[in-house]
Amino acid sequence: MVVPRAGGFLSRSLEALSDEEFWNYARELARMVPAAAHPEEYLECSLSLGQGCCFVSLKALCEVVPPPHRFAVLPASPAWLLGLVAWRGEVIAAIDLPGFLCGSPTASAGEGMLLVADHPDQPIGLLVPAIGSILSLEYTPLEECEALPVRRELLRGLRGTDPVLDVPALLAEVVREIERAVTDG
Repeated sequence: MVVPRAGGFLSRSLEALSDEEFWNYARELARMVPAAAHPEEYLECSLSLGQGCCFVSLKALCEVVPPPHRFAVLPASPAWLLGLVAWRGEVIAAIDLPGFLCGSPTASAGEGMLLVADHPDQPIGLLVPAIGSILSLEYTPLEECEALPVRRELLRGLRGTDPVLDVPALLAEVVREIERAVTDG
């Protein structure tokens, strides 16, 4: 039996593979699925009254946590930094996403939905007033957009007038802003 591989053919049968070889082979096959077979899905998130919504890639999220939330407020922190929150035995920073993006804070921080986003160093919580549908969506790439509702470097594009967020860029900017607040203290 010849087993196909991503880079050619594996000349041994599956039975002859060691456990490690088998699992490496399985991981390699799992990565071979074309991107078009599974379009990226986005979570629709409200920003705040009159601000519309934004879209966050589900790939960037670890979990969506319903209310209530209890934040440990940090002294002398930016208004959009809600503080620290416990999540799965870890302490993570939580930010008010509408406050960070638009300058309009979420009305009741304890009642919003907390999106736990995957950041390379540490997960970060993004609080939004409410969430909507999960959508596979088409959006206008930034190159074709003129007026933007938020800073260009935080976006992948627009769906109508609503931002499709570039979550890794957003989280990197959040970390930079927190570090800046600490050093400017």
